[in-house]
Amino acid sequence: MTELLLKILVILVIVFILYLSFTTSKVKESMTSLSSSGSSSSNSSSNSSSNTSSSSTNNGIGANSNSYVNIINSQTTKLQDSLLLDKYKSEYQATINSLMNYINYLSLNLVCNISQNNLNNNDITSTLETLNTYGNANNNLSNLLKFL
Repeated sequence: MTELLLKILVILVIVFILYLSFTTSKVKESMTSLSSSGSSSSNSSSNSSSNTSSSSTNNGIGANSNSYVNIINSQTTKLQDSLLLDKYKSEYQATINSLMNYINYLSLNLVCNISQNNLNNNDITSTLETLNTYGNANNNLSNLLKFL
C-alpha cells in the first residue's frame, strides 16, 4: 500500500515539475516573441527607409519603444491586478499613514536625543543625514497617498 502511494506521489511530483517548466517556458517565450516582433518590425522599416542610418536606429531606444511600452504596460497591469487596489485601498492608506506617523516619531526622537554637550560636526552631520532620510521617506509616502 505504501509503495503504491509512493509511486503516485512521484508521478504527481513529475507532473507538477513538467507543469511548472511548461508555464515558465511559455511566459519566457511570450516575452521573447513580444520583444523580437517589435525589433523585427523596426528593423524592416529602418532598412526600407535608409541604409545609412540603419545601424543607429536598430540599436536605439526609439526603435524598440513600442515593444518596451507594451512590456511595461503588461507588467503594470499584472501588478495592479495583484494589489486589488479597489478592494484594499483604505487598508493601504491606513498602512501608509501609520508608517508616516512612525517616521515622524523617529524624527522627533532623533532630534530630542542630540547631545548638547557633544555637538561636534560628525555627530550633527550624521544626525542630519538620518533626519533627511526620514524626511525623504515621508515625502515618498505622502506622494504614494496622493497616488492612491
